[in-house]
Amino acid sequence: MSTNSSDKPDRLSLLRAKYVQAIREKKAELEALQVKVGLIDELEVESSTLKSSSASSNLGRYSSMSLTEATYDSVKELGKASTVAQVKKHLLSNGFAPKGKNFAITLSMTLKRLHKQKKLMTDLQKGKRLYWRESDVVTLFPNVASN
Repeated sequence: MSTNSSDKPDRLSLLRAKYVQAIREKKAELEALQVKVGLIDELEVESSTLKSSSASSNLGRYSSMSLTEATYDSVKELGKASTVAQVKKHLLSNGFAPKGKNFAITLSMTLKRLHKQKKLMTDLQKGKRLYWRESDVVTLFPNVASN
């Protein structure tokens, strides 16, 4: 049995097309990986910049306070019903240096604990959990305070 000589070019061109397609796919995969590495590089630079700037901003109001003290004071300073994100931003901008990786979660737990200790009030409004001091109720919710 002999194969037709015209089949060989067709098989070779199919094989070539298959490898060209594989090369395209690998190049696309390589480009995606290069983008990811670039993003990681940017994050490392930003992280080191934040570390150096937070080291210099540690002279802020909350630099020597515990998280619980700083959180309570932050809610007091904000003077309004505040979300975890707002309290976090206030703490960080005023010199608090978080010790762990999951600061937002730790802060959320601290706010919940302060609520359980009856030091803060809380309510869920428009899908966001808000915290405030009980003494701030008059300014936040004047109708509720008069009842």
